[in-house]
Amino acid sequence: MLRVEPMQTPGMADRLGVTDDRMRESAWWVDSSGAVVAGAHAMNAALSAALGTRVPLWIYRIPGVGAAQNAIYRWVSAHRYRFRGATPLCEAEPERCA
Repeated sequence: MLRVEPMQTPGMADRLGVTDDRMRESAWWVDSSGAVVAGAHAMNAALSAALGTRVPLWIYRIPGVGAAQNAIYRWVSAHRYRFRGATPLCEAEPERCA
């Protein structure tokens, strides 16, 4: 079963065993055994659960693939507020709403 919960849920950081600051750094995944993973690994785990196949996790474990995915994930995460749709248009470009 795939269940999505917002990181702002009270007690979520404690439930995952991380600090509030660390909680905001990436996406998190808790598997059925209680193991907690973050970042690209978490995204692959969520994709695997959603698709009902472990293929994304197998691909993630190919030497070099996980490292590349982690690097890309860190870059996207560090720049996420610059992507269109992350900030309301009128807040990001007030001249377009005047």
